[in-house]
Amino acid sequence: MCKFSGFDHSTWFTKPRTWDEHLKSGTKRISIISIENVPSVLNPARVNNRSEVWLDYGTGDYYMGEDISGRTRDKPRIAYLEEYSESSNVTRIENTPLTEKQLKDYFGIKIIEFTFSKPIKNTYK
Repeated sequence: MCKFSGFDHSTWFTKPRTWDEHLKSGTKRISIISIENVPSVLNPARVNNRSEVWLDYGTGDYYMGEDISGRTRDKPRIAYLEEYSESSNVTRIENTPLTEKQLKDYFGIKIIEFTFSKPIKNTYK
């Protein structure tokens, strides 16, 4: 669900619309798998505090037909997150998409079909 939340006035030349998006259930994302203390996919020498594969259902910009040229993070995707300790008081989080091969090899997840709604054709007056 997408709800208009105003305009972003932090840019100089445009005032892009902003959207609050959420699933009907109210959740912000759907976790597919979340595991702790496992080797990193991105850096095999590291052990992560937590790794998570989750469904990033996309942004309001995408679904409301805004121009998202070159912004792949706005489209729905399967996302991957690694949380690890860099030192005793510094925790880092890396977030990246994984290929279907990586999902299969590291987590045993096989994507059979991945479909989602197309953006609406919107005109603003």
